[in-house]
Amino acid sequence: MSDEDGLRLRRQQMPKKNTVQRIVAWPYTVVRLPFLVTGRAMGYTVTFIDDTQLFPRVKDFLTSDDGLVSLYPTASFGGRSGLTGELTFSDRKFLKQGNRLGLHTSYSVEAHQNHYARYQAYDLIGSLYLDIRGRYNVNTNEDFFGIGPDISDVKGDGDQEDETNFRHEQLGGDLTIGIRWRKFFGTEVLINFTDHTIKEGEGTRSKSTLSPDPKSPFNRENTPGLEGAALIGVGGRIVFDTRDNDFYPSKGLLAAVSATVFDQTDDSKYGFTRYNLELSHYLTLFRRGRIFAVRLLGEINTRTSDNETPFFERASLGGTGDLRGYNTGRFRDKDLILLNLEYRYPIWDAGVDQIGAMDAVLFVDIGRVFDDLMEDTFKNYKISYGGGIRARTTTGFLLRAEFAHSDEENKVLFRFEPMF
Repeated sequence: MSDEDGLRLRRQQMPKKNTVQRIVAWPYTVVRLPFLVTGRAMGYTVTFIDDTQLFPRVKDFLTSDDGLVSLYPTASFGGRSGLTGELTFSDRKFLKQGNRLGLHTSYSVEAHQNHYARYQAYDLIGSLYLDIRGRYNVNTNEDFFGIGPDISDVKGDGDQEDETNFRHEQLGGDLTIGIRWRKFFGTEVLINFTDHTIKEGEGTRSKSTLSPDPKSPFNRENTPGLEGAALIGVGGRIVFDTRDNDFYPSKGLLAAVSATVFDQTDDSKYGFTRYNLELSHYLTLFRRGRIFAVRLLGEINTRTSDNETPFFERASLGGTGDLRGYNTGRFRDKDLILLNLEYRYPIWDAGVDQIGAMDAVLFVDIGRVFDDLMEDTFKNYKISYGGGIRARTTTGFLLRAEFAHSDEENKVLFRFEPMF
C-alpha cells in the first residue's frame, strides 16, 4: 500500500463530526477560509484545511484522471502589484516529471504591468537543464534619486526631496543552460536580451527626470541611459550548492560567482562587464527550526573601452530584496556590497499530516553602493533592521510580512517570495 493510499484509508476511518461539533467549528472555519484559498491558489499544498473534504475536490478539478496533467493557478492582490494571476502547467505526457511551463501576468492600480512566460526543463540530456523566460514589464513611476553612494541632498541646496521618477518599459528574454557536474557543483551559460525604453514618469513627483537644466543631476549628461537602449548580455556562472532545499533552507551553503558582458545592439554608446558574487550560509541553532541565515552579495560593473553603463543597469540597493528599510532603487552606482543577517524561529506548525508552518524573523541589512569598491570599502554603510513572519509549507513558500526601519523611514512589506 502506498503512502497516499494509507493516508486515504486513515481519512475514511476518521469519526464523523456531529451537528454540535460542526456548528462550533463553523466560525473558526470562516476565519481561516481566506488563508486556505490563498494557500491553494498559489499552487502549493493545502495545509490549513480539513482535506478529508475540500482538498480532494480541488485536486480532482486541477488534475486529470490519469494524474498526468496538473494546472496550478495563482492569484493575489497588493497595493503596489495590484491584481496578479499565474498558471503553472505540467504534463508528463509531453514534459518530464518536474518540468514546468508558467504564464504570469499582473496589472496594478498604478498601471504597472509585469508579464512573462517561463519554461523550466530538468535532466534534458543527463544532468543538462534549461530555464528560458520571455518578459514584458512596465513601471510607470520608477523612483530615481540620482547616482552615488549617499544621495540625500543631491543639489546641495538643503532640499532632501531631490528624487524624481521615470517610466521604464522593458521587453526581453533570459536563457540559462546549465550542467550539474557533481551533486553540489554546476556551471551555467547565461544569455540575456532587454530593450529598455525610458520616458518621463507618470507619478506625482514635482521634478522631471528629463530636466533641461544642465546643473540638474537628472539631465541626460549626468544620467547616462535616459534615451533608453537595447542590450544583450552573454556570460557564465559557477555554482556550489549544499542547501537542503531551495526555497527555505535550514542548513547548507550556496556559493555562486558569475561574469556577464553586455553590449548595446542598436548603438555603441553602452557596454560593460558585470561581476557578481553570492555567498549564503544556513545554520540550525540549538533545536530544529531555529535558523541563522547570512547572505553576502557583491557586484562590480566595469566599462568596456570608453563606453558607459546606463543608470538603470548600475548596481542598486533599496527595496524588499536587499535594504528593506529604504525605497526601491534608493542608491545606485557602479558597485555594491550587501550583508543580510536573519534569525528565523518557528511560532506555529500545522502538524504531521498538515505540513504548513509559520516562522518569526529578526533581521539586519547592511550595505552600500560605490563609485569604486576599492575606495572607502568599509565606510558609510546604510543599515536597516526589523522583523516579521513567514508562512510556508514543506513544498513551497507562501508569503512574508515584515516591518523594516532605517534612518529615513519605516516600511511595511508584503512579498510572495522568500528573501534568500
